Amino acid sequence: MLFKSFTKTIFISLFSVLLLSNLVFADFEYAKKLIENQSLDLSLESEEIKNLTDIRFIDKRDNLNRHLLRTVENLKINTKSAIKFYYTEEINNSSIEIYKKFSSIEKLIDKKEYTWAVPVFNEEDKLAYIIFLEKGKPLEKYKKDVGVDLDEQFENKMKKREGKWYITGIASRSPDGMDDMYEIIINKLGENYIANHMSKKEAIDYKLLVLSGTGIVIAYFKDVNGNEYGITFTDREDLTGVTNGKLYTLDEIIGIIKSNMSTISAVKYEGDIFDLEIFGGSIHREKSSQLSLDNLFLLIFGGGLMIAAMTALFIKKRAAKVKS
Repeated sequence: MLFKSFTKTIFISLFSVLLLSNLVFADFEYAKKLIENQSLDLSLESEEIKNLTDIRFIDKRDNLNRHLLRTVENLKINTKSAIKFYYTEEINNSSIEIYKKFSSIEKLIDKKEYTWAVPVFNEEDKLAYIIFLEKGKPLEKYKKDVGVDLDEQFENKMKKREGKWYITGIASRSPDGMDDMYEIIINKLGENYIANHMSKKEAIDYKLLVLSGTGIVIAYFKDVNGNEYGITFTDREDLTGVTNGKLYTLDEIIGIIKSNMSTISAVKYEGDIFDLEIFGGSIHREKSSQLSLDNLFLLIFGGGLMIAAMTALFIKKRAAKVKS
């Protein structure tokens, strides 16, 4: 009798362990699926993006894109590792109050517009550049967003880009010895690091989210109870207050941003010079400075620091008028 009872206990224990491991595996597979759903291969614009980043298919009339891609034509453009970024409104005291009111960041996310970032690797399979692509807005909406007059030539170019994806810039990775958040994100995705964290929280949603105006990107997800989390990435841990690859609740992230507003503003100003194409940097600043993208290739290919600084001052004045 004692033997039967012992055997039954062992059987139940083994069954429980097996059931639990299957549930954990299912959560992990589901988390991986959520991430895969954000991949370029499953997007409607997949072929368009792949053609745009293949120099053989570049429209010869689009001199800017062709000129930019000359930098990377002998390197490996990896569309399999392309990253899709969504944006929040600029994170400031006003938007933080909205977050607190709704106890969610969802109200601050622009779910219709996003950017693709396609990594480019060198001969040693190390990140060398990131190619940024956006979808052209209707001209009138674009003019309203930037809030400044456009010259006729630039207006015609933006008109042709309405509804079409195009390359907005190419950023080099951060200098050696400095963090590069794009490289960290790519590695963490490849290692299933993000999926592991998501599975432990039973995630039901996922997106890579730029917290505009902070220098921070998060792997954002929420669980079945509506609790929101973010794994943080940044080029400047020292100024933003967050740690690369660390899991936080959204409340914790917002709290860190609020307590570091003064140093985070320094990230924004430093970024005008040091985080544009020649140094690699914030996607949000790429968006904000888009009006000058036709001239930014000068920074990549021939720009010295003096040219970069002068251009950055020009961008800063215009970006101040741009509604993020």
